Amino acid sequence: MSKHRVVVLKIIAGQLSVAAAAAEYGMSRPYLHKLVARYRADGLDGLEPRSRAPKSSPQAVTDRVRDRVVQLRVALTAAGTDAGPVTIAWHLTREGLHAPSTSTIRRILHAAGLITPEPRKRPRSSYVRFEASQPNETWQSDFAANASSSSPTTTPPPSSTSTPAKSSQPTPSTPPEPTGETKNGSPADGRTPVPDVSYVATQMSPMSRLITGWS
Repeated sequence: MSKHRVVVLKIIAGQLSVAAAAAEYGMSRPYLHKLVARYRADGLDGLEPRSRAPKSSPQAVTDRVRDRVVQLRVALTAAGTDAGPVTIAWHLTREGLHAPSTSTIRRILHAAGLITPEPRKRPRSSYVRFEASQPNETWQSDFAANASSSSPTTTPPPSSTSTPAKSSQPTPSTPPEPTGETKNGSPADGRTPVPDVSYVATQMSPMSRLITGWS
């Protein structure tokens, strides 16, 4: 037995008042008065849940428009012309009928089975997993084409008149000869010889130049 029947029967039998039943079963008093009125009018059948849908819908598509949408779809398809919802709505307006929205026309065509579903994505059931049932059963290799290795390059023979290529090896520079030296290489005035600064700079590595500040 439903909750509504139990509450109403207790109220009719005088076991509970409307206020006490509302507090005990968590219902509002106006709703309980409505249930009691339904019971007195229709009996226990009046306590069954009722549909809340409106009794009429002025915006609903009429049967005449539905039938005409299906007829236009079949006729336009047979003629080989466009038979989409926009075209069908244009024909309905031209004939003086109320044309529903394009989405409503599409739903009518779907319900009539006149549209073949074409999913945008592949269904998952069509996927094939890249896996093997046993170890070492499936092998995979990746190949990459190299344009430089695929096409052999030919080097033209050297011409007899061409000048020989210069060596890229740097030629070590020779230190300048000191002036005013004696036979053993020391200055004539007896001071310690000082090497040429430009020659020392040319013999230093780039990192040493960066550290010492030489340019």
